[in-house]
Amino acid sequence: MNGYWKAIIQEVVNKEKSTHPIRLTNTIANTDESDIKKTIKIIQRYYLDEPFEAIYFTFQEARCLLRCKINSRYKAISQALSISERTVEFYLKNMRRKLNCKTKRDLLKKSEEGQFFSKYKLVDSTIEILS
Repeated sequence: MNGYWKAIIQEVVNKEKSTHPIRLTNTIANTDESDIKKTIKIIQRYYLDEPFEAIYFTFQEARCLLRCKINSRYKAISQALSISERTVEFYLKNMRRKLNCKTKRDLLKKSEEGQFFSKYKLVDSTIEILS
């Protein structure tokens, strides 16, 4: 069995695990494994704990939030993550909407209540899962 089908089987087997990346695959006939790896995009869901266990952040949202805890200025976050200030603003707005917050301070407080910062850590530009 080639690597492509192994990846598909792993995706199906682990779809319920919140720490397993969900992979979107593009099935193209007559492609080799190196081409297939280029078509796989990892989308990770970063869930909060009680009382917000049904809420999750995307990879980019989680990166912004973890960076926001270090320095809450849009400019500093955007430079650290190599994205625009407007993109940072957009991600933080989405997270505030998900948690029903009005300010960044409320967002950080509710994320702390949901154990987000004790579960995830920003390492370079990737997210390490602590628990």
